[in-house]
Amino acid sequence: SIHDALPIESRAHVDVDVDALAAFATALYRRAAQSAECSQAGAVRLVSLDAAGGRLMAAARGELLIVVLTEREANPGLLRMSLQHALEGLG
Repeated sequence: SIHDALPIESRAHVDVDVDALAAFATALYRRAAQSAECSQAGAVRLVSLDAAGGRLMAAARGELLIVVLTEREANPGLLRMSLQHALEGLG
């Protein structure tokens, strides 16, 4: 949930602190949305963070935020399409 940063549902194939990931991804998404609003860039559709240890992508629909954490080698285009498909399935 975007408002309280608590995971509603999670699936992890590796040892990940899901609560910490939810809090981090939500804060990152909120900050990106604030920056976009201040710069009048429009609504944020997707947040992507590429780091040496992996890739994080987050997208929202209403009050729900879907977060994906993958290895660095994961295909970003495929991740983006999968996130969009998941968001469409929410409504």
